[in-house]
Amino acid sequence: MKKRLLSWFIPLLVAVTMVVASKLFLFSTYEIKNDSMSPYLCKGNIALCIKKKPKKRNKVVLYSLNSKDSLFLKRQIAIAGDTIAIKHGTIIVNGKK
Repeated sequence: MKKRLLSWFIPLLVAVTMVVASKLFLFSTYEIKNDSMSPYLCKGNIALCIKKKPKKRNKVVLYSLNSKDSLFLKRQIAIAGDTIAIKHGTIIVNGKK
């Protein structure tokens, strides 16, 4: 009986540990608060975010400005070193529309 209980408990403990470690170090969830990213992400949707620093343009990123209380989910249109301009309502990155 004890051996049978251990054969069930150890895989469960490993699975729970992996889920907790993934949540702490790899993934985060975020509830969409408004429709600013619609039609792709709508209010009430849940986004699964990978915890790493984005290094590519046009990726959707989760970031905070001053505190963890204010999180934003937006599209990153530029990376470090890029030049951004807005002319007549059109966004121009590095001289390209």
